[in-house]
Amino acid sequence: ARMDVLARKVGLADSEMLIERIISLMQNVNIPTKLSEIITKEDFEGSLERLVMDAMNDASFGMSPRIPDYEQTKRIYEYAFEGRRIDF
Repeated sequence: ARMDVLARKVGLADSEMLIERIISLMQNVNIPTKLSEIITKEDFEGSLERLVMDAMNDASFGMSPRIPDYEQTKRIYEYAFEGRRIDF
């Protein structure tokens, strides 16, 4: 809902359009849009548990509007590696 408000403030219909515009901008200025563009699968898999634990132990983790558990946090990283949108 808040993303829809932000989208409308910048002249877009909804949050989906805002996300598409942000991704397009990132691609236009050569900013990676998925982790697989900057790390190998082997390195990612070897670091995944530490990444998840570090994220869950970060002080800002508890300030999220929706606090994921271990498996959800792991899936978020997997989705980020693949460049997929969170659908859970």
